[in-house]
Amino acid sequence: HGEIYNKQVSEDIDDELNDIWGRLDEDTKSGLLQEERDWIKEKEKKIKEAGKEWEGGSGQPLAENQEGADLTRDRVYKLADYLR
Repeated sequence: HGEIYNKQVSEDIDDELNDIWGRLDEDTKSGLLQEERDWIKEKEKKIKEAGKEWEGGSGQPLAENQEGADLTRDRVYKLADYLR
């Protein structure tokens, strides 16, 4: 059950990020586009690193989903600042 909950939390935070991105004006988006692409690459790298400790075990998806959720939550807060 923890894995399903963890995955749902991660998806909810991704939805929040996409919502905020959609509310940014075009000038802000274009100024942030490369930074966003770099952030996505770094996020994917950190997610893989988080799962390595549990590689092949039942904890791997939990660790990866949690890391992804934490990183995305931080990004949501950063992007939300541009809406002010």
